[in-house]
Amino acid sequence: MSRAVVDVLGEVGGKAMKMLKGVEDLGPNKLTPQHASEYIEYGKKYHAEHGSLDGHMKVNYLGDEFSLKKNKDSPDGSVNLKTRNKKVKDKENATRDYNEKKGFAAIQDEQNRLGRPQEETDKIIDDAKKGNKALEKDLRKRNKGKAPKDKETVGHIRAVGRPGSLNVPENRMAQPAKQNYADQNKSDPSDLNIRMAGAPDNETTYIKQLQLANEYGPEMKLANLPDRIRRKILAARDSDEIDDIIQAYEASKRRKKRK
Repeated sequence: MSRAVVDVLGEVGGKAMKMLKGVEDLGPNKLTPQHASEYIEYGKKYHAEHGSLDGHMKVNYLGDEFSLKKNKDSPDGSVNLKTRNKKVKDKENATRDYNEKKGFAAIQDEQNRLGRPQEETDKIIDDAKKGNKALEKDLRKRNKGKAPKDKETVGHIRAVGRPGSLNVPENRMAQPAKQNYADQNKSDPSDLNIRMAGAPDNETTYIKQLQLANEYGPEMKLANLPDRIRRKILAARDSDEIDDIIQAYEASKRRKKRK
């Protein structure tokens, strides 16, 4: 039996929160179920009061810092939270950062294999990074003044941890935050849906997509479809439904031009 006291790193309503006195030592990576439950209840109250977990209190147990993470809302609409060790969070962030950056290295390797000039490769990677930043800047502008539940986030069409996935604009789109939470624990759509939504399935495909767009014009890039259309494509049941979605969109564009 070890004795531990949570170091309070914040306050709510002027009252400090102390937990985990005289609890059985279950190791530095986990809170006990009872106190994890108490921490989550605190988090739910904090979220209800502030609209998000920004600035919520962190706790320290046996030298490890813990915080709360929001998951997909429960079926009844209530906020669903879980406790997370900072070491786990740091590892997840490092993995995400690695997955997002490795695609640019893959593009470099593919361009080298094709014998393309470095200047061209630098432009491809630079344009991709600029496109990513442009979407993030646009979302910050669109989210200004919105309640957390109404905000949009950047969603990857093909998960960046999946083999061949690239963190490029064609594989990213604005997504309602609520939907992004819901999709985190789901598998990706089929490769057909992903390709028809304009996302590359590897660096070779990506470079070919860019070449087609340069040769025949931006209309060749399915990634230029509005996000609402891309979301429909990703949810389509088969290729016929995908064709119907694209044809209906093209028809609506023609009608608007005639007006």
